[in-house]
Amino acid sequence: MEQTVVQLKTEKELKIFMDPLRQRLLRTMEIAAKPLTAKKLADKMEITPSAAKHHLTQLESIGVVEKDHTEQIHGITAQFYRAADVEVRIGMETPVHRREKVLLAENLVMNVFSGFVKRVMEQDTPAEQPPFLGDLSTGVLHLTQAQADELYATIKRFTAENARAKGDTLPIEYALVAYRTEVDS
Repeated sequence: MEQTVVQLKTEKELKIFMDPLRQRLLRTMEIAAKPLTAKKLADKMEITPSAAKHHLTQLESIGVVEKDHTEQIHGITAQFYRAADVEVRIGMETPVHRREKVLLAENLVMNVFSGFVKRVMEQDTPAEQPPFLGDLSTGVLHLTQAQADELYATIKRFTAENARAKGDTLPIEYALVAYRTEVDS
């Protein structure tokens, strides 16, 4: 099943989405893999519930967060939110808002990299055959255009199929950056 695409086109939509605190909020929701209240998010992120609610409302306005359900908790109706099952596109193919797009991409990649560094720094001496905890791999691939298209389609399909928690799955955060380089002849 293909994910719904949220295409961010306006400066306002980009600003809502690219706010660093909102990006942290989305990551927190995705890692939790279950609906959360603004209060629960606030506690996890060490911000005020009103700030969490404000940011949830903003993210909901662009379609990346949605209301899931309500529950009565101590006589109060609590609204639960979840990250929407959407693919966010920022229109890299168009020159509009190029600077904002680059800043957003940099922030997203750096958030993942910072989490990776934190994990590396807190890791004890590995066992003989440790479970996969994380890795970093870089290099250059020499592909035909058809192979590049196939690689991209394979990655998109795999990530879409595994974007939601199922059974005993673990949250694995990732950032993939690939681009076609031009070589001087």
